[in-house]
Amino acid sequence: MIQIGFDIGGTNIKAGVVDDQFNILMENVRPFPRGKNHKVVLDIMAGMVSELLSLAKFNNEDISSIGVAVPGTLDPNNETVLHAYNLGFHHLPLKTLL
Repeated sequence: MIQIGFDIGGTNIKAGVVDDQFNILMENVRPFPRGKNHKVVLDIMAGMVSELLSLAKFNNEDISSIGVAVPGTLDPNNETVLHAYNLGFHHLPLKTLL
């Protein structure tokens, strides 16, 4: 099984694939689409997952978890990004959308 991690920042969206021993198998970086809405960011993330899986020779069934780091205020109970000002995310139910 593999895990995918994302680091969403105001400059870049970074993604990586790690194995069960947390060895980094593959990494990917895309520029953050400033001025675009969250749907564009989610589309970029989906494309990054597809590309990483293809390059690392895995498929969706091999993913055991996905983690996302977002700078800002989070509501862990509702799994919502309350405010990530530099990303333009406000009251965004990120887990549900993913």
